[in-house]
Amino acid sequence: MQALRTGGKIVYTGDTIGWVSLSSSSLSYLSLLNSISNLEFDLDARLLNGTSGSTLINSFIDASINNRAFTQATSTAQPTYTVDGGNRQFLRFTGGKFMDLPLSTGGSWTFFGVIANQRSSLSSNVADCIFATMTGGNASGIGADSYNGYVSTSTRKFYIEGSSSNLTLKKNGSASNLNLSLGERAIFTIRGNSIPTKTSIRINAFTDGAQQGNNDFYRFGAISRYISDAEETTIINALNAIYSVF
Repeated sequence: MQALRTGGKIVYTGDTIGWVSLSSSSLSYLSLLNSISNLEFDLDARLLNGTSGSTLINSFIDASINNRAFTQATSTAQPTYTVDGGNRQFLRFTGGKFMDLPLSTGGSWTFFGVIANQRSSLSSNVADCIFATMTGGNASGIGADSYNGYVSTSTRKFYIEGSSSNLTLKKNGSASNLNLSLGERAIFTIRGNSIPTKTSIRINAFTDGAQQGNNDFYRFGAISRYISDAEETTIINALNAIYSVF
């Protein structure tokens, strides 16, 4: 296999990336990403390996041409490589675990991913942050949660943090039902304009370390523009073909 990085996009000429065999749905997804402009990163847990439930990961590999891996040098803050019952790989982040990427974000952006919330007790005054460019309690930036006990303690739910305009948040392609059950794999997409410029992104916590989450990350990516409805739908359907979410 070769992965040819040309013209700001990725061209795959075989059916594996390193040690990872790719299904036809995965190849279709890669072809899709190759056609989308302004892809900034696409973190893919399938590109990692180790012993499920015990291997700590210091670098969440970026499958895009940009090679923008999120990293964590401190072992006590590193997530754990895990494989679920369907042989799907993910990184398990519990409280105190997070990773960072120094990347300027501002203006129009789209974020997408596949995660599962693992909070066992729905408590007040806590949140499970998925990602953030902002500090806790600061509206300047953008972020997302898979649970927010400041808003409601009755259910897990996708929630947007921060300031932006024309914000849209969807779970599995729907904006009408953002609720999550314990351990449920779900696809999220967030689109926004006029996002305040920040210089870094943190996953599983705000940039100051607040509200460290209890999340399983299968996939997380970003595009530095507000993608169209049709592009969003195509990404959601492609991710579902890989991860069997709905």
